[in-house]
Amino acid sequence: MYLRKCGFWVSCNCVHHSVQALMKYFGSLPRTMMTLYQGISGGIDWLNAVEVLAPVSWIIEYIFSAYVFFTVFCCLNIITGIFVDNAKALKVADLENMNLGLNSRAAFHQHALSR
Repeated sequence: MYLRKCGFWVSCNCVHHSVQALMKYFGSLPRTMMTLYQGISGGIDWLNAVEVLAPVSWIIEYIFSAYVFFTVFCCLNIITGIFVDNAKALKVADLENMNLGLNSRAAFHQHALSR
């Protein structure tokens, strides 16, 4: 809702090109959500979306930048850590299974030689 009000203020006080760019990235809630998603996933350069917000408010620019920072550097690193931890657990389980197979094969050969 705040962006809608700011968009009206921008349309009254700025050039038509700025309003078109603002509506392109933040024209509706689904469009805003897509811009936020593309900003963190590499779909668009997030600097382009931030520059559009400059005429609206410098605070919104910092909020958008903080969103990108926390999402990319914090949340995505946590997700990466979860995947790495799961990979380590699978490696340990795989090593245990491999050692179990080697031990059973060694026991089979010992039993065959003891006959």
